[in-house]
Amino acid sequence: MKLIKLFGCLFIVSFLSQSCDPEITPCPQPRFTVEVGNSPNHIIATADFEGIEDVVHSWYIDDNLVETIEPGNNRSNKFDADLSKAGTYRICLKVESEECDEALEFCLEVKIEKDGPTDEDCFQPEFQIKETDRHDVFSFHADFDGMDTLVYSWYVDDLLVETEELNDNRDNKLLWDFDPGQYTICMVVQSDVCPDNLKFCRELTVKAADCPELSFVANEDPVNVYTFKADFEGKEALQYKWYINDDLVDQENTPGSETDHQLYWQFGPGEHTICIVGISDQCEKLEFCKQIVAENPEGCPDLFFRKEKISDRNYKFFAEFEGINDLQWYGWFIDGEWVEDESTAKQGDNILDYVFTEGTHEICIMTETPDCPRGTEYCKTIDVVFEQSCKTLSFTAKKEADAPAYTFTADFEGRDDVTYIWSVSVNGDPVGKEVREAGSNDDHAFYWQFQPGEEYLVCLKQDGVECSNYQVCKEFIITP
Repeated sequence: MKLIKLFGCLFIVSFLSQSCDPEITPCPQPRFTVEVGNSPNHIIATADFEGIEDVVHSWYIDDNLVETIEPGNNRSNKFDADLSKAGTYRICLKVESEECDEALEFCLEVKIEKDGPTDEDCFQPEFQIKETDRHDVFSFHADFDGMDTLVYSWYVDDLLVETEELNDNRDNKLLWDFDPGQYTICMVVQSDVCPDNLKFCRELTVKAADCPELSFVANEDPVNVYTFKADFEGKEALQYKWYINDDLVDQENTPGSETDHQLYWQFGPGEHTICIVGISDQCEKLEFCKQIVAENPEGCPDLFFRKEKISDRNYKFFAEFEGINDLQWYGWFIDGEWVEDESTAKQGDNILDYVFTEGTHEICIMTETPDCPRGTEYCKTIDVVFEQSCKTLSFTAKKEADAPAYTFTADFEGRDDVTYIWSVSVNGDPVGKEVREAGSNDDHAFYWQFQPGEEYLVCLKQDGVECSNYQVCKEFIITP
């Protein structure tokens, strides 16, 4: 720390007079001390004398008025100054008082040994703001010369949230999630040299998620046969599912499913609820439903059956409706294919026992009678899901020697037994995807060639109803 040389002189002008008044009010005797601030060129002068609270006092540097302090509750008796050039400075404190005819003055000389740092000498902290694949999560990346040699802290609206210490684990960035609103993000660097140049801030506006309003239109042709068409903005990008009476019947924009944004369905008599349900990490309860009433054609029997789950694969269906024993014939159909007949001649048990493959299946009973020549049917949809557990996912990344590319290999236990998905995104925008089906003969490797100057996120996600939100990701920054 540089030495500051202080020379004091007290100039007091007083007048002596004789008076019959025995009380004499002395003039204030101004005094102050000087200490070094947070740099060798920064001084702090502190006034300290009797009666300071009641008088006006002013600070001067080399006979130039710098600051005048009026009496008051919020006054400060300290005086800060940055003396940027080397040399000797005369710091004076002048006091004005009604009891004294002239101002009183106390001065000290302060010697600064060398010039203070210029803007070129100081660190200039700065950071960049980057979006992620979520609207409410942002990444802040430190970006200035010398950042790896300094300790600095991140602040969100003046709240300290993280400090980058000098160790091997620092990553020079902050990842933070926000509610919608306006925020001030600051980086504050710890330094003994340039206190006035070590804070950098940016304003951030976080908007609410832009969630679509789901809708569909329904057209009936012929009787009790409907076509439902999705009718909302953003349907091409959103994963969503169709439900009939709480049963999953179709999916859009999902791996392994055909996407046409419509559902064709024939209903049995009764009231039915049709819904589309969106899948989004950013939006809650994306759902739209309609109810329809399917009339029983005149003269046709009112078919019905109930289902019973025996196991993950095995279901039983029990036909139960009025006049069932009088029908000449009715048939069981699964996914549009005939599987079994029931008739008075056959004297069946009105039960269908069936073992399914995994997936969504439609089960129907159909019949035709002389009074119902066009026929009628009753259908239900079931979603058959085999029990599975979420795996502890992991993968390795190997850089290719002759190109900005990597080969990623899934290396978790049980990888052959599940379907998993590779995905690649740049700044939150998907740029690539690959699916490996359970039981496939394909290897477990995924190759991707990167573009220099971009920041990539490579993710491995297990597919399946129970594990649809489970994934592991790694970030890759490709330098030119």
